[in-house]
Amino acid sequence: MLNGQSLKDWLYSCISIAALLFLFDYYRNDIRPILIGALIGFSLSIYAAMWQLITNPYLWVQVNDDSNVVSGFLLGGNYNQMGTRLLCGVLLNILCLKCSRWFWVPLIPLILTCIALLLMVQSMTSLVSLLLLLVFCCLPGFKFPRLCITGLISAVVLFQVLVCFNGKGIENNETATWFIVDVLGKDITFTNRTTLWDSAMRLFASSPLMGYGFPTSDWYYSNLASTAVGPHNLILGLMIYGGIPAVGIFVGIVAYSLITLLRNKDRYATALYAMVGVFLLMSLMEVYSITLISFIIVLTYYYGQSSNSLLNPNEQQYKSYSQHVSAECS
Repeated sequence: MLNGQSLKDWLYSCISIAALLFLFDYYRNDIRPILIGALIGFSLSIYAAMWQLITNPYLWVQVNDDSNVVSGFLLGGNYNQMGTRLLCGVLLNILCLKCSRWFWVPLIPLILTCIALLLMVQSMTSLVSLLLLLVFCCLPGFKFPRLCITGLISAVVLFQVLVCFNGKGIENNETATWFIVDVLGKDITFTNRTTLWDSAMRLFASSPLMGYGFPTSDWYYSNLASTAVGPHNLILGLMIYGGIPAVGIFVGIVAYSLITLLRNKDRYATALYAMVGVFLLMSLMEVYSITLISFIIVLTYYYGQSSNSLLNPNEQQYKSYSQHVSAECS
């Protein structure tokens, strides 16, 4: 508000995040109702999105014409925003397998629908991220998958520091240019994202302690770039929102949530850890809804708090009996 930003948008975001926190806190001892309810909501939205593409083919045929950028997708303003919603739906279905094995029935068609959606809109980043999530979930044990996910997150941090924070400076680095252009076959500007990152760093340098609040699209067009909305990078977006304090709070919340989660050594906690890693990877090139980001973080924390309540009755009974026997033996 101090920077003249829209109070309405800020208020809507605060209410949506508060509702998430209140809901999870109310069900903190047993989050199964939230998991199942959220799965139903995401699944219906995903199938509705498939119906939208089938009945409106211009939404996905346009990807062959770079000069014609179509918006209005049900799961996001553009096709780049769809990926995280699809990943959330698949992840929720995987977590619900701990509640009942019957959730295998909707899981397979949901995965196939998500893959088909991403192929139709040709969102390769989201498709690779979805496949990466599934690979992490299929790896045996929990130590090796978590080691791989930790390596992924470490690579994301290095990319953020060495590439994103350099903005357009990366184009003057011969080694980086060789690796990105010649080895990876990518555009050195990452589809003009380096320009946005450079502008975001300049904005941050002008207000490192306060940021600029929750900007609107018009503000971005006037102050960041006239070609795109936002910096297309999560950390740079947070730096614009609230400067160093916002980034510090975000990193602290994510770290504390992951510590809470990783105390659990089951495969489902590993799947959620993989989701965080994949989401951070995708967030190198995009800024997603702050409510969706909050949903993933809050789910990570409260799953770590209440994972025992997700056991089915037989497993709970066995675990209670085992604890009783251990106590008697002691």
